[in-house]
Amino acid sequence: MVIAPKIVYYPDVTLDDLDAGVIVAYPLPDETHAYYAVPNFLIIGAQKCGTRELHTWLDQHPNLKGAPEECHFFDEVIDIETEWIRYLLNPAYLLSRDKEQLLSRCIYTFEKTPAYLDKWNRSVPIPKLVRGMMPSGKFIVLLRNPTARAYSAYQMGRAEQDVIGAIPEYVDTDFVSLIKRRLSASQPDPYDRLLSVGHYALHLETWLKYFSREQLWVVLLEDFQRSPFEVMDKILTFLTLAPFDYRSLAEQNSRGLWVLRGQASKGNAQPYEAIPQEAKALLDEYYAPWNKKLRQLMPDLDMKW
Repeated sequence: MVIAPKIVYYPDVTLDDLDAGVIVAYPLPDETHAYYAVPNFLIIGAQKCGTRELHTWLDQHPNLKGAPEECHFFDEVIDIETEWIRYLLNPAYLLSRDKEQLLSRCIYTFEKTPAYLDKWNRSVPIPKLVRGMMPSGKFIVLLRNPTARAYSAYQMGRAEQDVIGAIPEYVDTDFVSLIKRRLSASQPDPYDRLLSVGHYALHLETWLKYFSREQLWVVLLEDFQRSPFEVMDKILTFLTLAPFDYRSLAEQNSRGLWVLRGQASKGNAQPYEAIPQEAKALLDEYYAPWNKKLRQLMPDLDMKW
């Protein structure tokens, strides 16, 4: 039995009328409507923790439809009271132009923007803005050993990126020297996220001020790489979605990682050269108190770091 979603009709809609899964009927010139769904859930981070891979896996589910690109709406929006419609008129959130078809199936929409976990929007916490649009939403967080995450972010910064290109400082500086420079700085650069993204407990505490623990599902990248099918089963249960046979779509690559056949995966890329031991020792020591705080905040996480 398909439960009929709540449908509201634009322009007679305000932000207060919205929530996760609510359908907004947008008028078309031929006097019909296009039906857009507020995302049921978001993948909110963390950067370099496997969010793109998880997005790819989720997007294979027949009841899920994800925005193909990072939206960066909540970390960039100026006036959410008036701009929410711009966010919603995303082709990925368009469910149907036929109301009967809309009501005959259950489709959840979602997006992933890793910046949502740790960034703020002009001194406003991002979860505060998110709560204004989807107070009953669900949120998936991926974490990994923060030392490994920082090294991966460094390597990404050295590579050519579609939007910002390579980061000159990363290209010109070896990782050990860069870490020493960051750790010795008297005042951290507020715009440099190389180390601060790994302050997981701090970021999660901010989200937990606006959403219940039951609305957040935390996945460790190490678990996802080791046991992806078990992890996906748990995520689908969290999202109250039917099980899905990911095994029929997956294969193990030469690195022993499970990847989806025919889908782009960073798991198929050549691994980076090993992190320098000196940098690893410095970062492990730096992150030790942050990891302790995370264990205290979420004792159910089976962290090996």
